[in-house]
Amino acid sequence: RLVLSFDAVAEGISAQSIVHQVVQAVPPPWVAPRGDRPVGLAAA
Repeated sequence: RLVLSFDAVAEGISAQSIVHQVVQAVPPPWVAPRGDRPVGLAAA
């Protein structure tokens, strides 16, 4: 997941756009039934 994000940055996509896409594609930790996703990912 992080590798794909770094590739997107290399292509010139803003970090904000990446976060927006991740939020749409992945349920937030407080909504997801499983808390297996690192909270730091949201800040990064």
